[in-house]
This record gives sequence, structure tokens and C-alpha cells, in this order.
Amino acid sequence: MDKYMEYFTNYVTMNYDINNELIKKKYYHSLRVAKLMILLAKKMNLNDDDILLSFKIGLCHDLGRFHEANVNGIFDNSVFDHGAYSNKILYNDAFIKYMDISEHLLFRKAIYCHNKKELNNNLNNREMLFANMIRDIDKIDIIGQRVLGSELKIFNEANVNVLNNYLNNLNIDIKDIESKTDSAILYLSFIKDLVFEESFDLAIKGNYLSNLLEIIDVSSDKKDLFNNLINKIYERRGKVYVR
Repeated sequence: MDKYMEYFTNYVTMNYDINNELIKKKYYHSLRVAKLMILLAKKMNLNDDDILLSFKIGLCHDLGRFHEANVNGIFDNSVFDHGAYSNKILYNDAFIKYMDISEHLLFRKAIYCHNKKELNNNLNNREMLFANMIRDIDKIDIIGQRVLGSELKIFNEANVNVLNNYLNNLNIDIKDIESKTDSAILYLSFIKDLVFEESFDLAIKGNYLSNLLEIIDVSSDKKDLFNNLINKIYERRGKVYVR
């Protein structure tokens, strides 16, 4: 795996300014996600080839973010589809060749789909497996980084769309996030909506959920509602994709 890590690092440092905080942020996010993908793949008892493929998907999933940071100076999912741009890089460049990717289409589909609100049904079972893996792990690492050094979030009034979508197991639209309460619900949804039991175990045993709960201060009149949101997480646990 070291040679792929080295190639990825060389690609980033040769094409972008690693001292740029946005570039640096996504570089280290990519490394963490790649390592977490290994942990998830091993938990799922995938074979060695698929463990390596999982690692490579994690490493390359946010390639488009580097371009976005370089050109736009901001990360904005509403105006830039970084999953699609990552796929464009992989399609047009020699990246796949140097990463020794044999399943080209699967690799690109998993990366293209990782940031979409929903997966479409044109994926076969194997493509769905890896697409859901990177989506789970991306959410877990995002939660971990949001918690680090984060200020306390006071949980009180929430956007009705955010709350209803959470309670009805629907995807939350980022455009509806208007407050710290909405952000807290969004991050809770990241854990609630994890696809694999093994992903949930990573989130629990890695203290991602407990650390998130520690930075949420619930107003007294919202404690019952908040407890209901937490219960929804455990109700959804165990939804394992058939593979």
C-alpha cells in the first residue's frame, strides 16, 4: 500500500499547494478515510484484493476537492459536484494506471457516487458494496473532524424539514441547515444512516458517536425529542447490505 500512498502524495504535492489549509485538510482526510476503509473491509471479512481496492477508493474519493479548493477557494456541495469531478480526473488521467486498478468502472462508480444524496439503482451488487462502504466511512471521518475542537452545540429549535427528514429516514438537504441544532441533527443522521453493521461498530468503538454527543447541550424542553433522535440511531442499527 505504501507505493500507492506515495503516488497519491506526489500527485497532491506536485499539483497543489499543500500549505493551503483546504488542500491540507482534504489530503489528511483522504489518508484517514483510506485507513478506515481497510478497517471496515477487514471487519467485513473481504479478501486481500478487495481490502486493497477499498484502500485505494478511500485514498482517491476526494480528488475533485483539491481542484475545487484550488479554483474556488471554498468547499460548496451546492455548486460543485466533487464526486463527479473526481471521476473525471480518474477517467482522463493516468491515475488509474498508476494505482493498478483492474475494475475501472467499479472504482469510478464508487467514487462518483460517494457524495450523492442517494444511490441510483444502476449499480450491481459488487458496485453497491464498495459505494456504500466509502459513503459510510466518509461520514464517519467527517463526524470525527467536526467534533475535534468544536464548540458546544445548543440543541433547541430545528428546521422542520431537517427534523422530519431525520425522523422519516430521508436524506437531509444541506440547504436546509440553518443552525447549530440543524448541524447536530445532520451529524447524528450520518451515524443513523450508516449502511453496514460493521460501520456502526466502528462509529461506536471509535467513540465517534459518544464524542459527538459530548458537544451537544440539549435545552430542557428538547430532551425528549433528542432522546427520540438517539433511539432512531439504534433502531436503524443492523441494516446490513446483502453481499
